[in-house]
Amino acid sequence: MPENPDTSSAIDNCEFVHAWKGYLCKNEYLGQLLFESLDGDTMDRTISPIYITNEEYGFNNTLNSMMDHVWDGFYTGQKRLSRFPALVRTDIDYTVTTTGTQPGNMRYLLSADKGGMILSVPYFNAGSYAIEVDGEVVAPTDWDEAQGSQANLTKEVGCGENRYIAVVNILQFYISPGCEVTVKPQDSIKAAVRMEWTMDEFYGSGGVTSFSDNVAAALGIHASQIKVVAVYEGSVVVEYNVIADEDDPDPEATLNAVKNNINVLVESKSDAFGAPILSAVTEGSSMSFSIDTANGGSRYTDTSYKSKGELDDLFEADSKPKNYEADPYPEDKPAYKPKYSDPSNIKEKKEEDLSPIIVEEKVVITERRIVRREVEA
Repeated sequence: MPENPDTSSAIDNCEFVHAWKGYLCKNEYLGQLLFESLDGDTMDRTISPIYITNEEYGFNNTLNSMMDHVWDGFYTGQKRLSRFPALVRTDIDYTVTTTGTQPGNMRYLLSADKGGMILSVPYFNAGSYAIEVDGEVVAPTDWDEAQGSQANLTKEVGCGENRYIAVVNILQFYISPGCEVTVKPQDSIKAAVRMEWTMDEFYGSGGVTSFSDNVAAALGIHASQIKVVAVYEGSVVVEYNVIADEDDPDPEATLNAVKNNINVLVESKSDAFGAPILSAVTEGSSMSFSIDTANGGSRYTDTSYKSKGELDDLFEADSKPKNYEADPYPEDKPAYKPKYSDPSNIKEKKEEDLSPIIVEEKVVITERRIVRREVEA
């Protein structure tokens, strides 16, 4: 192998041969990972350099594109296939990071005698992807309640075992010698909902299975088209994708209709999500709600566009904290949208006011907000 200390130092039984200016490695866990873009711009767009790394062993194999395939007179034709062969150890796992935007459609092949590896592929944007082996879709791992995500890969299910890690947008899959894995993007919309719930209550009511079934039923689609990708506290936040049917002749129109239906469910405070909704996001469209929990109750308050006087009456008299007052909007602007960055819209706590306890609660309603202030007598 070439004189590459970042690679050779991570491989056992490698000896440098001066006459070769390279290494002779005697290791049965060596192989070639071959991968390529299947997108339409595979001949035109470069995604290199590509870094294949394993931090635990200090492995780093940096790949660049091959020479252009054609000449145009005295110049190269700027046409090259986005295909990359890489020397790898087959008994450790790797992260494959592209410099350019990761292609949507990819194919991976491992040529080796033994071993197997988990590949972690970071994506710049959130998305939904299907893993295929021999033309068959491999389902992602089961849900792990403790992690709030799809379970870790075990390497025991076989080639194509996979999961998608939301928030950080990393696709992971296992590949074994002689196996060809194809990654395909799925037409989908991304959504998230924050609910007034505890994690115990969420999983006690059926967890992601009930969530998918209920939301799918409310939207009139099959439950398999709802893919929950993350669940975490705050109160309970569920991130999910709605995936278009593979045979849908017009997935864009279908998903736009689904997006509108989700917004209708949220705006109508539907119980399809299982608990009162605090806020929701669907492909960039966001809505927030305030929850009145006075006297042990739990109900939505009105969140339509309000003037200063109407905001004062948003909470019922018996649920207002002592010395309640709305944010000091200018009297001459009955409908007023403050900027979050404007410090004049925030009541500051003075040094001489250290003794009173000041509690502020900000409820975001698109770009409008309410500030509640409770001062200890």
